Amino acid sequence: MFDQIVTEPEHQRKGLGRIVMGALSNVSIASESKIGVLVATEDGCALYKAIGWTIVSPVTAAVIG
Repeated sequence: MFDQIVTEPEHQRKGLGRIVMGALSNVSIASESKIGVLVATEDGCALYKAIGWTIVSPVTAAVIG
């Protein structure tokens, strides 16, 4: 499982996110994962759509207090 993968702002728009996601996908495929689930920011969502992921449902984060 991978969590909170981030490309720092000064390194964005250079293809690094695409490379990292490709590498993580390859690890998941090699371990015979059958399904992938992402929760993303708006910027992350744009990347994931660009590399072939499909939006199934939006997610809303909320806290109380």
